[in-house]
Amino acid sequence: LPGVKEGKVTSEVYQKQLLPVSMFFAVSLVLSNKAYIYLAVSYIQMLKAFTPVAVLIFSFMAGLERSSYTEVAIVTVICIGVALTSIGESFFSWTGFTFQSLAIVAESSRLVLTNLLMKSLKLDPLSSLYYIAPLCAFFIGIACIIYELPDLPFERMQT
Repeated sequence: LPGVKEGKVTSEVYQKQLLPVSMFFAVSLVLSNKAYIYLAVSYIQMLKAFTPVAVLIFSFMAGLERSSYTEVAIVTVICIGVALTSIGESFFSWTGFTFQSLAIVAESSRLVLTNLLMKSLKLDPLSSLYYIAPLCAFFIGIACIIYELPDLPFERMQT
């Protein structure tokens, strides 16, 4: 891993840049998985079609992309399509919709921050994953303890 060998990541970079990316990654995974409890898989996939739109919007806000009328038209069509699928969903749940929407926001934030991170540090994808994965696992572990630990069947695990 070239980025690891070069030692580009200091403790300050770890705290200020890698920590938020890892947190958004963990939030995205946890909330996206929680949405499956409340929504149909097909509907979740339709909602995930909105992720590129959110990434584009966040990229505009971060100054990574320039907008054009064509992109605005495409984004509008995608938004209308996602809204139409929500109207026709027979098993709609606001809880699941909120979980999935927040997961999309977290995933979009993660992608934009990762893009900024890789540009500023000139890290290759595997080197960035080398630094991000342990922190992400830590955050997911915390979520597991908070949300899943009370429901684990410990009496069945002792055999």
